[in-house]
Amino acid sequence: MCQPAAVVARGVVGTATEQAWVNDGPTSIWETHARQWQWIGSPLRPARADQLAFEQAVRDGFGPVPRPLHALLLGVTPEIAALAWPAGSELLALDRSLAMIRSVWPGHPADGRHAACSDWNRLPLASSTRDVVMGDGSLAMLAHPLPARAVCAEIARVLVPDGLLILRAYCLPARQDPPEQVIEDLFAGRIRNFDSVRLRLAMALQPDPAHGIVLADLWSYWHARITDAAALARRCGWPPERIRTIDAYRALQTRYHFPTHEDMHALLATCFTVERVHVHDYELGERCPVFVARRRP
Repeated sequence: MCQPAAVVARGVVGTATEQAWVNDGPTSIWETHARQWQWIGSPLRPARADQLAFEQAVRDGFGPVPRPLHALLLGVTPEIAALAWPAGSELLALDRSLAMIRSVWPGHPADGRHAACSDWNRLPLASSTRDVVMGDGSLAMLAHPLPARAVCAEIARVLVPDGLLILRAYCLPARQDPPEQVIEDLFAGRIRNFDSVRLRLAMALQPDPAHGIVLADLWSYWHARITDAAALARRCGWPPERIRTIDAYRALQTRYHFPTHEDMHALLATCFTVERVHVHDYELGERCPVFVARRRP
């Protein structure tokens, strides 16, 4: 759980209207990810094409030379935090994990970029105070439709009328892989990086978006079939540290939830009008669309 407290650590700040929070809960998936962050890559982190899509959405939404903007980032994804912003803009990043903020957050209060620990179900912001809200896979740990819908409503609350939501999501493909196909493609050399293996396997093992996939179940499936990670690393030419990132899932009851593209459109339609969907051609880019949506007045 997060408890209210003032925090100043590597750009973690709180103000009278945007209160900082600290995470005093048990070790979570995000605390482990914070330690492994250098070994996680696309598609589990944004590619350059995704960064360009975010920047284009801001230009299209607010003009080629927009006024200073008040932005909110759900999470502390460095690739989004480091985007180019109009002079005088302010970016607040909110994440449940203080470990992620301390390890990953690239910003500093001096350049108008701040981070704090907070629950997205109760954003510590007044209504209609953000021009744009952004996220990278931010809804993946929320079941569909009701928990995800509640966070969307909270995002809409803090956005100004006609404010912009830019969200990279993890969406199921039109034709789903069986999990054994993922393993077959791995050994046949048809998958270019281990992060694609993890995402494909997680999606393949999910029975439905409401249930999601328990990360411990993903770990169990993997380790029942891959008994020598070092040999796999040599065979694929991948750093063994990258393959060991999946061990963060051991015994974790945390769930990831992957909706279909249609599910995402229906979810966003509760509060927003989807203006554009960017789909890129990097590996699994079709499963990581960037939705650009406008808050309905």
